[in-house]
Amino acid sequence: MYAEIAVDVAVKGTFAYHIPPSLAGKIAPGHLVEVSFRTAVQPGIVVELNESTAIAQTKPVRDLLDPQPVVTPAQIALARWMSSAYQAPLSACLWLMLPPGISGARDVLLRLRDPAALSPDDAEQAVLDLLRTKGTRKGSQLATALPGVHWRPAVDALVKEGLIEREPILTPPRVKPKIVQTAALAVAPEQIGQIIFGKRLSAETTARLHHILRLLARAGQPLDVSALYAQTGAALADLQRLAAAGLVALGERESLRDPLAERDFVLTSAPVLTAEQQAAWAAVEARLTQMLTPPPDP
Repeated sequence: MYAEIAVDVAVKGTFAYHIPPSLAGKIAPGHLVEVSFRTAVQPGIVVELNESTAIAQTKPVRDLLDPQPVVTPAQIALARWMSSAYQAPLSACLWLMLPPGISGARDVLLRLRDPAALSPDDAEQAVLDLLRTKGTRKGSQLATALPGVHWRPAVDALVKEGLIEREPILTPPRVKPKIVQTAALAVAPEQIGQIIFGKRLSAETTARLHHILRLLARAGQPLDVSALYAQTGAALADLQRLAAAGLVALGERESLRDPLAERDFVLTSAPVLTAEQQAAWAAVEARLTQMLTPPPDP
């Protein structure tokens, strides 16, 4: 099985890669994968699967970066149309639909081949000593561990001399779900009036704790702690005190950004088009109708 992949580089077209046995049955259109491209490792999006290819020799797909497809078939079709209409690389059109950082960053993995290796060059010896003591390292780790050392040319020389191995890699994606902390009432709302806090707490603190409980009771569902802080003047210590007493349950949830949430949109009539606008829309409408009309049955 072969995968047509749009690689995240500034070139037009797609590239055929064969699917190795370890990934058989796991890859589908829309998946984000890792592939070798020229001398580097690049992310790519599978746009099509084929039983065969005209390419005589293909490289294998290196890895599946996400078990869930990152784009849908409709998005792939839209990206193909954008690529054709605007003469843009298909990969560039697909990556417009993804959040920045989803494919990680490019790096190198460095391994020492000869534990007894020595070099008269100070920078090269610093790299050898680090790999000898710390083991396999990434290039970004060398940059942190060897500040002020020109390690890149040193690595180039050591690779050429056969003293170390260098493997291009992709680091894990930087994109992560946004998690927010929540709090929910853990007792029946009618019990709130019977709750008495210790005498060691000030009247202000006691009032604040009761305010939190009443707010959670009115909500009837978990609330973001940030909303509780804003409305009650509370802090994490207050919620922890209530949680320790079994009055509040602390949790978390994934936060999804919705810029249109809680907005009301009033329907209005369409504006009257000018003659030029009407002519332009007629051409667009005809083209859309042509694209959306299924071909006649043979």
